[in-house]
Amino acid sequence: MFRPFILYVASRYIRARCHRYRYFVSFISMVSVLGIGLGVAILITVLSVMNGFEREIRGHIIPLMRQVVVQHPQGIASWPKLIGQIKQHTHVRAVAPLVEGQSLLQAQGEVAPSFVQGILPQKQQQVMALKQYMEQGSLSSLKAGAFNIILGYQLAAQLGVDRGDQIIVLTPKIKITPIGVIPRLKHFRVSGIFHIADASGLDASLAFIHLKDAQALLSMGNNITSLQLKLDDIDQAPQVRQDLYQYLGGDYFISDWRAQYGTYFDAIAMEKRMLFLILLLIVAVAAFNLVSSLVMVVRDKQADIAILRTLGATPAMVMYIFLLQGAMLAGLGTLLGVGLGLLLSHYASAIVSVLQHWLHRSLVPASIYYIDYLPTHIDYHEVANIALLAFALGLSATLYPAWKASRVQPVEALRDA
Repeated sequence: MFRPFILYVASRYIRARCHRYRYFVSFISMVSVLGIGLGVAILITVLSVMNGFEREIRGHIIPLMRQVVVQHPQGIASWPKLIGQIKQHTHVRAVAPLVEGQSLLQAQGEVAPSFVQGILPQKQQQVMALKQYMEQGSLSSLKAGAFNIILGYQLAAQLGVDRGDQIIVLTPKIKITPIGVIPRLKHFRVSGIFHIADASGLDASLAFIHLKDAQALLSMGNNITSLQLKLDDIDQAPQVRQDLYQYLGGDYFISDWRAQYGTYFDAIAMEKRMLFLILLLIVAVAAFNLVSSLVMVVRDKQADIAILRTLGATPAMVMYIFLLQGAMLAGLGTLLGVGLGLLLSHYASAIVSVLQHWLHRSLVPASIYYIDYLPTHIDYHEVANIALLAFALGLSATLYPAWKASRVQPVEALRDA
């Protein structure tokens, strides 16, 4: 169908040196190609940045998030047996017990509110990647009866303490003495400090002690407050939650990570879809600029079309000539955009770093975005879809001019020439 004759004529018409419009049609074609290329490049770059943000935020949050949590209003007594039952689920990789409660920490004349969590260090490491965030000390320093505590970096700074210092932990639990009702308190030694450099706020609010020490501090006996689960696939959390509801019964309260972070990632996905649609309109506008350039070519080349028809060219052949011309222009713009988009996506972080250096200000504040640099992640499947969509838009813009060319009548065209 696309014989060398059709390809030759189409490539000649791309230059479109029309005697009526001189180089104006060529200029319009060039603008259309550049518009498609620029739109595709911007679309690829923006989506790569969005993908980078999503991947980096997931990388910061997922190692610390509670993927699935099992709780009971009265606490969980026979939790070792319950752990064995939960581990039978195919998607559950690890389970760790947890005792948690609000407290006040006092040291050096300073007082700070804190969320104290009692953990078993080895099991906790299986469900939460704490080890990689330890700045001083280690999780193994938490031993039953040692009453050691690991603080967040900001919390330790607020209290003015360092590793080896003593602090007082006050809990809402009270005890009755001959002199009246007083809150329960216990001296702990700071055995470690962790530092999570993002905007989650964990550094300023979280402290870890051993599970046995937490049970003694909160007068819980052998009970725990919850079980934390780690899954082989975080996206299976809603299904695991439903399965555990059916298996454990209605007395348990089971939540998954989407309750805390689901709306955040849904918002990112929504922003990504809206940006895609908005930027796709830029590509569509540029692609449909091809209509004006091809219509002018058809009007100027009516005499040539009439001669081709008298030499035996069919209306279908004439239509294919202009379709191929539009396809070549759309393909050129798409390839230009893909190349430029990949280049910008690859060097986006470096470009932003240079701009931040020149402007002497942070364009990506960590207090908002969890990170202080511009991440990018190129999804080549997404790039291929963008390229195909841009090419399809450009090709669809040529349908009307091509159909118009095929409707040219030789006698009328030669008479008006």
